[in-house]
Amino acid sequence: MTLRLFAPLFILAAAAPPQETAGGGKIKVEAVGLHINKAPYLGDKDFARPMEPTPGTLVSVLVVLDEGGIIRLDANKSKLAKFADDKGTDLLAAKPAGDSFNSGPIGAFPKISKDQKAILVDLQAAAAPAAGAKSLTLEGSLSFTVGKDQEAVKQEKVAARKDAAFKVGGLEFKIKEAGKNEFGDDPMRISLESKDGLKVARIRFFDSAGTEIESRLDSHGVMSMGDEATHSWDFALKKLVQTVTVEVAVWKKVTVVDVPLKLGVSAGL
Repeated sequence: MTLRLFAPLFILAAAAPPQETAGGGKIKVEAVGLHINKAPYLGDKDFARPMEPTPGTLVSVLVVLDEGGIIRLDANKSKLAKFADDKGTDLLAAKPAGDSFNSGPIGAFPKISKDQKAILVDLQAAAAPAAGAKSLTLEGSLSFTVGKDQEAVKQEKVAARKDAAFKVGGLEFKIKEAGKNEFGDDPMRISLESKDGLKVARIRFFDSAGTEIESRLDSHGVMSMGDEATHSWDFALKKLVQTVTVEVAVWKKVTVVDVPLKLGVSAGL
């Protein structure tokens, strides 16, 4: 049996009062989605619809910041201490199956909005609520890296070629790939990487005349090795150029915010 509820209309008492950060901003935490999946037939572990999630319970939580921007969720510092139903079932007690994509209580793929004001985080357990349960309680904390106040800095005449290195506002970048786009309609692709990625709020490109080149961010990834992280960005550009001006909006202040989590979710389970 699978139950999906992704409309806030059906989720009652699911929002915590707005919380104030150390810098005076406010953060709103709200449950916006509920997914419950039970094993359909224990006699055959493969007896399920293709691509159906493994048994368990998932609550999608929306976190909204009123000032500054959300840079990332630190899943290692975030904790889900309680995930239980009103029958007393500890949903965290069950261990995910070995072939499960469940990476732990804090979902592995949070999604940040384009304006960096909001992030969607999945909180999950490997067990479903008990029969007749009417509500769920979640307690813990979410740790975010957030930025405040931006400064736009430009570096002109950057050679748009592979392995070219440049600095913008004290941040070091390297071009991994650049040139004609072989796989899409946009004339040019350019891929950048930097170990200073946490301070980057936005990247734009300009031609030699100072006109902004329309661009689209197709992907942004982070590769971590110990305490060091390398950020990468892959852009599609509407104009093919040999040299480019790169503008980076840099976060002037980067801090860590720990948000207490205490939610009650009811959906008539």
